[in-house]
Amino acid sequence: IPGERVTARVGHVAKGVVYAQTVTVEDPSVDRREPAADPLCGGCLYAHIAYERQREIKAQVVADAFARIARLVLPSPVPVAASPIDGYRMRPRLHCRAGRIGFFREGTHDICNPRDTKQLLPATYDVLERLTAGLQSLGLDAVRELELSENIGASERVVHLEVAAAVDGRALAALGATDGLTGLTASHPQAAGGLRVIAGDPHVGDVLTIGGREVSWRRHVLAFFQGNRHLLGELVAHVVGQIPTGSRVIDLYAGAGLFSVPAAVVRGAQVTAVEGDRHAAADLDANARQAAAAVEAVHITYEELPGVFT
Repeated sequence: IPGERVTARVGHVAKGVVYAQTVTVEDPSVDRREPAADPLCGGCLYAHIAYERQREIKAQVVADAFARIARLVLPSPVPVAASPIDGYRMRPRLHCRAGRIGFFREGTHDICNPRDTKQLLPATYDVLERLTAGLQSLGLDAVRELELSENIGASERVVHLEVAAAVDGRALAALGATDGLTGLTASHPQAAGGLRVIAGDPHVGDVLTIGGREVSWRRHVLAFFQGNRHLLGELVAHVVGQIPTGSRVIDLYAGAGLFSVPAAVVRGAQVTAVEGDRHAAADLDANARQAAAAVEAVHITYEELPGVFT
């Protein structure tokens, strides 16, 4: 933690940066705490730091990125919104190794127990444990990665399995019946888009009230979406609140339309939404149609933009 005095073991030096590991903390910060989970487990890097100090450090990281990479000095400190720290993640990516499902320990392929991190809801960990048991009983060693997506209320939950070899479709269908799942997909090189729907619906859906208006989205299990369920409504309301009524807006990396759709519905904006990912672009189209919103969806990558906006 900045301000501490520690004994550290240097691992290597690269591009003027010294990489080291703390051996002992000689003069601990008042903000140091006993972590609930291994700080080297995925998503737990700040687990040993009191939460308010975490927010302060994250603000400094953002300001440093603007200054060091963009050469821009921000006019005021970055406000970092507070969030409940348990059960906040709606979109984790986990790894499957030796019959276990979890996050990687930093710099290794060692699996951490995800429940210890408390990043997901207890019910979500229950589903993962049932999936683990199913994988073990079916002998599905070919499953290597897992992406999970659930809606804010966790009433819908979809899992995508990345497989490294051919898997018996009947075995996957058995996994699709796992209690707590509303959908299951798996990678498949011969299926349309390289993906096969095993069971249920590959999408989850959310509804938020923004500016007194209800706005809804569907999103594919593989589509990017903001991950913190506790801050999602506040984030969307803040962004949409910056948009002048009736203005023209270009939304780059628009995803499923998290900002594009409410910008059109709530602020009456004319939105051009640019998204290159095929799953997110399909969601964007569907969400704009469902909302009857003034959103023109452009399905191209950022690199293709100069040829479109001239």
